[in-house]
Amino acid sequence: MEIKSLYKNSMIEIGYAKLPPRYTQTSHSLSDTIFLFCESGHGIVTINFDRYPIRRGSFISVFSDAYFEVNTLSDNARFRAIRLDDNLFGEVSFRLSAYFWDLWTDSPVLYLSIEQAALLQAWFINAEWMLSCADSDLKNFMLHN
Repeated sequence: MEIKSLYKNSMIEIGYAKLPPRYTQTSHSLSDTIFLFCESGHGIVTINFDRYPIRRGSFISVFSDAYFEVNTLSDNARFRAIRLDDNLFGEVSFRLSAYFWDLWTDSPVLYLSIEQAALLQAWFINAEWMLSCADSDLKNFMLHN
């Protein structure tokens, strides 16, 4: 998976993901957690050997220990991507509740409403601003939160 970065540092990268058909990531092939947001198109992916339909508004979590495969994608499929280094992800995720982990384990693909998708788009704008404008200490503090 190639991410065309808009903003990047050693711990986080935000941009657009290029997912070629038949792309496969095996468990532990990366030391990153990747979140994908489908802005357009549709397809089918496999995560940990379960197949999921993908459509506009789908939010996909691909943890570093997950098996991830792109089965099919439409020609107009476009994904926003967030890549988090596992160290950063570990630092921020230890505070999360068991309910959060149950949700992600049971539902690695979330199908967002129009309102939820708009909020996620706003989050991307805020995160891009943090990566581009803030000084180093403040940037890391904001990203951790």
